[in-house]
Amino acid sequence: MTWSGALVLTLVSFGLNWVWEQAQCRPFFVHAEPTHGQLAMIRAASGDVAMTWITYGLVAVVSRRWSWIAGTWARRQWIAIVVSALAMSVGLESYALATGRWSYTPFNPLVPGLGVSVVPLLQLLLLLPAAFWVTAAVLRRSPAGAEAPGEGAGPRGAGHGLDPSFTREEERKA
Repeated sequence: MTWSGALVLTLVSFGLNWVWEQAQCRPFFVHAEPTHGQLAMIRAASGDVAMTWITYGLVAVVSRRWSWIAGTWARRQWIAIVVSALAMSVGLESYALATGRWSYTPFNPLVPGLGVSVVPLLQLLLLLPAAFWVTAAVLRRSPAGAEAPGEGAGPRGAGHGLDPSFTREEERKA
């Protein structure tokens, strides 16, 4: 992934997560901070961007390829995304509840047996792949995305842009 691709992923992730945080905060969460407002939403969305990059790095390790986002997403990439989303959301929610950073409103659906909200689990399960997919789509369509060989396929494998030496066999291994 190029620097411009990293910027796209960061901005897309921030935008998606900021909208999610705005929509879900008041109906489902009670925050310990009395001044909970836009700064807190920016901080929350920034933390979500950090989790996006942690997941991106994990998937890159599993894929053995930093620019995995440009290839067809194999089962192992999807598994890494789901495992990362579940582990980070359950871990963060458990920590926040245990330390009193926030609590739940009566309307917040909980995961049976875990005592954490379904909402942040859904957030990462939906928005991590969405951020990766949108980023791959933007990079496929932008001249900046074509800076590095192998850019351009995303989750469906629509091609590999400027690198004709990148074969379908290499794609399956990615």
